[in-house]
Amino acid sequence: MDLVYLEDNEVQAEVIIEELRKAKINVLHYTKVNDLIADLPSIHFSIMLLDWVLPDGNADKIIKMVRNSIGWSVPILVASIRGEEETIVRALSQGADDYIVKPIRIAELLARIESHKRRATLEMPPESILMGEYELFPQQQTITLKGVPISLSVLEFNLVNFLFQNAGKLVTRPTLLRYVWKISTDVETRTVDATVARLRKKCQFNDESGLVLQTVHGFGYRLSPLEHVEVEN
Repeated sequence: MDLVYLEDNEVQAEVIIEELRKAKINVLHYTKVNDLIADLPSIHFSIMLLDWVLPDGNADKIIKMVRNSIGWSVPILVASIRGEEETIVRALSQGADDYIVKPIRIAELLARIESHKRRATLEMPPESILMGEYELFPQQQTITLKGVPISLSVLEFNLVNFLFQNAGKLVTRPTLLRYVWKISTDVETRTVDATVARLRKKCQFNDESGLVLQTVHGFGYRLSPLEHVEVEN
């Protein structure tokens, strides 16, 4: 396995690289965001481990490039000393698959890498999902209505993708926080409601389109064809 590692602290990097190589992981180490961006078109790798904040920029630039050019088959882990919820949400919303708060624990890092490796190998998404007038393309991160693409942010697409994968099922806010926002918490936030409302408007989930994103008060949401919408008593 080839791993791209972005870390400007040489002392920390040396320790991590040594442990990764013991685990038979080949490491391509970078200390600057711009150097990695310059090399991206010519290097081959299976997974990325990125420090979030570096002197010449943030890792979100790299994540965006990888998602736009390579797609979503490459797992991206972010490691940062910053552990506040806002930063974690931002990194995951930008397209990171995982977030580790420093100091990095080697055994945990290796376990996370192995977990993402298995997932990347086994969980190949379908080429497309058809539902009424909508077609969703997981690998291209695109959804169309009557053949016309709908412009969505990374987070919005992750949300609609999860809803399509679970069409007809009631999904709770904590479930969305865990699998879309990737926050393990029982706290329900208004962020979910606001994002759902925005998605509902952008994708035109209503009676006219035939696909309804229903709010189930006190529980969560359900995406269903109009004829299958359950009326709350």
